[in-house]
Amino acid sequence: MNGDGRDDFVVTDSGDQTNRGVVYVVFSPAAGTPGGDPTKGSTRTLPDLTDPGGAVEGFRVEGKTGDSLGSDVAAGDVDGDGRSDIVLAATASRRVSHLTNGDDQFL
Repeated sequence: MNGDGRDDFVVTDSGDQTNRGVVYVVFSPAAGTPGGDPTKGSTRTLPDLTDPGGAVEGFRVEGKTGDSLGSDVAAGDVDGDGRSDIVLAATASRRVSHLTNGDDQFL
């Protein structure tokens, strides 16, 4: 997703408390990065890893109340730039979001 050649991962919660949905994109750390793998032995939460004011370890996209953003997810090079993109569905509102390198557009 961020073009560094390492695998990143996506976690969705389409049925959060407000049914808005939230999608977390977490970047794989470089070898030797302090703190290492954020998925092993870490006490940091997904919101911590994707906090815009924190370290650049990922990002999150939040839907609007009732959207159920993240109920469906697909990935691939949608725009042909050689980098992975993510397509997110917000089924309750019948919208689709296309994430390109962290920028989102609702289609």
